Amino acid sequence: MIRQLILGKNRLSITVQTIVFSAYNGNAEGTINQDWLKNMKVLYLTIMQNLVELLGEDLLREDDEREPKTRPYDQRAWHQLALRARALGFESDKIICLSRTDSDQEMARRALLNARPAELFDYGKELDGLISVVVKLFKKA
Repeated sequence: MIRQLILGKNRLSITVQTIVFSAYNGNAEGTINQDWLKNMKVLYLTIMQNLVELLGEDLLREDDEREPKTRPYDQRAWHQLALRARALGFESDKIICLSRTDSDQEMARRALLNARPAELFDYGKELDGLISVVVKLFKKA
């Protein structure tokens, strides 16, 4: 999961620890060795707390339970994980991309365009402002 967060779909034959260390952007040279392992552990725990949402499937089930339904891709969980990774000092192209993609904005855009398709309704320059209003409503809910 950490490898996917940092590298995306690229698969390299190096350890996760090497990948994480290469993506760590410590504040000062002296603190990089002291903080990166602690921050990697925090990132790992964050992943484990949100594993079901990140993977999109239930991990544990009883013997008598049916196969779990596949959950939809949870863009918000990946966005939150990327924000947490950046706050801990990790940076990669994938982390930057995920942290810039706000699921509330995407959902608001889809809701507006589904309710009033752009072909039939002229948003003009107001679309971004309307999206911001809907995002604020989402955050209040």
